Amino acid sequence: PQDNGNFNVIVETTKYVECTFGQFLAKSRSKKFVIYSDIAGSGKSWMLTKIAENLKFQFPTHWIFFIQLSDFISKFEELQNLNIDEISFLDIIKIHFMPSKTETEKRIFERFFNEGKVFLFMDGFDEICPKNKEIGLRILSKFNQRTSNQVFITIRPHLENDLSSVLNESIVFNFKRWNKEE
Repeated sequence: PQDNGNFNVIVETTKYVECTFGQFLAKSRSKKFVIYSDIAGSGKSWMLTKIAENLKFQFPTHWIFFIQLSDFISKFEELQNLNIDEISFLDIIKIHFMPSKTETEKRIFERFFNEGKVFLFMDGFDEICPKNKEIGLRILSKFNQRTSNQVFITIRPHLENDLSSVLNESIVFNFKRWNKEE
């Protein structure tokens, strides 16, 4: 894996720390939620793919699972009508966000999840907002169980505080903006 490019990593909402890609991955490994916040068109989806590639190289026995949240807006609307407090995070993912997977694939996913070997990538949280923001936050807050799985989420800056205030053990990061001299 390559270790090029610098990031600004927000450790607290007012503190930026510059680090390399490899340092970022090491720092984020201790967090359940890794939130990538940046403006529209900044390459958040592309960066999520690069992070997934690096993690697959470092952890070849883990399951990498992408959810393009905008593809599941109708599922969020269905979930609004359910008492999700009675449904586990794992079941929500298997039932509502794995429609094309076979039952065997879902059982294998469950085994990986229970073993703490899942990296879940949820791209475009801001695209389900504002209508489905609350149900999205409730689903994510259910993940705050004892697990070594990780969720990577992309959002736009105006949702940073909403997400990081609900999600314990989170780190928020964004790209360092280059100036013309660089």
